[in-house]
Amino acid sequence: MNVNPLSDVDTESETDDVMNTGSRAAYKKLKKRLDEVEESEKRLMDFVTMLDDKTRHLAKLRKRITEIEHSEKKIMDFVMMLDDRTSHLVQDDDHATAAKVNSVNSLEQEEDDTEYYPDDSYSFLALHGPIESPRLFWYAIVVFLFQMSLQTAVVMSIVFPRWSSNEIIDGSSGVFAGDVEAIVKIVQILSIIVHVIFPDYSMDDLITAVNLFPDTNKKCQEDVNLNLLVLSSVLRFLQGLFANIATFYLVFTSLTAKEVILNFAAMNLISVVDNAGFAAVIKGYFGEEIRNEALILRKKRLPDCIVDRKQRPRRTLIVILSTFILMTVAGIVFVFVPQSYGRFLTKTFRLQIGGNEQYNGCYIAEEVWRFGTDRPIYNHLYGEKSVSTHHQVRFAYCKIDRIWYLFEAEHADACRAMAENNIIAHSLISNSFEIKTTFSDEWFSSGGVPLEVGFSTAGVGVNDGCGKHVGDGYCDEVLNTAEFNYDGGDCCAATCRGPFCGLDTLDRAFGTELVEAGDGYRYCSNPDMVNVYIKVNDVIPLVTYKTNIGYINSAPPLLRFDCDGVNYLMVSIQEDMKNKTELIKVRDGAKCEVLIRAGHAVDIDLFQSIMMEDDDNVVEMNILGGVINGDYSDGKREFRLIPTCYLRKLSGYIDVDTVYLSESTPQRKA
Repeated sequence: MNVNPLSDVDTESETDDVMNTGSRAAYKKLKKRLDEVEESEKRLMDFVTMLDDKTRHLAKLRKRITEIEHSEKKIMDFVMMLDDRTSHLVQDDDHATAAKVNSVNSLEQEEDDTEYYPDDSYSFLALHGPIESPRLFWYAIVVFLFQMSLQTAVVMSIVFPRWSSNEIIDGSSGVFAGDVEAIVKIVQILSIIVHVIFPDYSMDDLITAVNLFPDTNKKCQEDVNLNLLVLSSVLRFLQGLFANIATFYLVFTSLTAKEVILNFAAMNLISVVDNAGFAAVIKGYFGEEIRNEALILRKKRLPDCIVDRKQRPRRTLIVILSTFILMTVAGIVFVFVPQSYGRFLTKTFRLQIGGNEQYNGCYIAEEVWRFGTDRPIYNHLYGEKSVSTHHQVRFAYCKIDRIWYLFEAEHADACRAMAENNIIAHSLISNSFEIKTTFSDEWFSSGGVPLEVGFSTAGVGVNDGCGKHVGDGYCDEVLNTAEFNYDGGDCCAATCRGPFCGLDTLDRAFGTELVEAGDGYRYCSNPDMVNVYIKVNDVIPLVTYKTNIGYINSAPPLLRFDCDGVNYLMVSIQEDMKNKTELIKVRDGAKCEVLIRAGHAVDIDLFQSIMMEDDDNVVEMNILGGVINGDYSDGKREFRLIPTCYLRKLSGYIDVDTVYLSESTPQRKA
């Protein structure tokens, strides 16, 4: 224990009451110094303690370093040992790698020689029959039917335009386009070449079907059903064959290059349905059970009875060349050559334009044609043949405006006629080679007013009827149809207009050959007219003349039947007309009269026949009957036809048999 030598002095100084002021100041200074020394001593002791701790820690570090150095030596020895062993292993690995490469090559060669069923629904048919695996079998059949139905629908929509809302084929044949621009023909040929040389799905189905058809000279495994293999190949072949036929047809009926490409894409989409159907099964869309069967099929090897691989390239080449040759020859023979000569285009047509009768009639194409460049020119037929005049009426196409024009000019240039304001009518904008196609849309006058246009090609009014005209006052039998408004009304008295209507047109009446031609409308077939019958019962002469050979009758009586001031029938009555009937087509509700002239009395019956709507029964109504004297005082009978609608509506309330005979009826008072 340390003893402070100044502690007693300090005590004594504190007890000394007489210590002066200077001694106290020295005491305080000394005490302060003493405190500093104690503080320094404490710090020194703390430092010594810290050094002791550091020394112990340093000793531990030295020991750890020694251990690390020892471990490092061991590691270096181990690394040297590894280097030695690695050198030996590398040598051994070179031999192992070579052996492994040989093994992989052997496996790859074995894998190349192994062939599996294609990933499409037709493979289901080859392995699964309708009895043991009905779900897979009928699933594949449904896929096949879908493909065939879609392909058939596409083709039928073109062959039969009424089944489709698409634009009709631009050709009078209704099968191929009348013609197309040269660029379209180039695209058609190129697309066929690409389709065959670089097979798409439809062509690939055809090739696969041929290559996978079983070889009857080879024996199949016991678990392979040969009939199912044949069925699978046959259905795949039929689908591929029909897809190629449909592709050919769609390509050669396309009017633009864009349509060619789109049609190819459409048929390719249909051909891939069998592959898509297989993929849907693999994804489990139809259940796990059928999916597991499909997974097994993917690893199923083709049977031994399939055609040997070495023969397949030859078969594939035969299929490709055959298809290419057939498509090319068919395209040239059935499409390009007929198009070059305009075989698919309308040669003659008949035109009816409302309000422009002078332009009605037949138009005939000129025999001038250049491959894929010009549309035909149609000249108006005058009389029985086409006549070239200084101002010919004709149809021609203007490529600048892309419009068909009807014009009258001394030249055949449609664009020039448009510039000269010689246009009579025109179509809408069209790229059509076939003029018939344009008449499915509206035509317009030169002032832009829509026209009522009737267009017809072969049949009634064309060929044998081209020299005849509608509405000329002469009844032309070939034009006497609803399509031509019954020759423009020329065949019926109520509708014919002109000074020559019905004159000298009858050579037969009342079932008798006429001695002199009569006036009438034998061929009237307008259903708006009603049937009125005249029956001749007897002919009674009223005047006789004395001659050198005796008494003779006067000239044969003349029968005249008029309605609304228009003559319907006028013939001389002959003896052999007795008890015979003549039909006259009369306007419904007309006011009529029967006249007899030339000194005879004629006993006749008039009756009307109508068909009732309720039971489709034909009802005959007597209009008048009795003897009409052939003189000016009593040689006429008048009556008014009761409208058919009146008779039909009131048939249940009136006696139709006597409706004309009652004296109180309006027609009797007419």
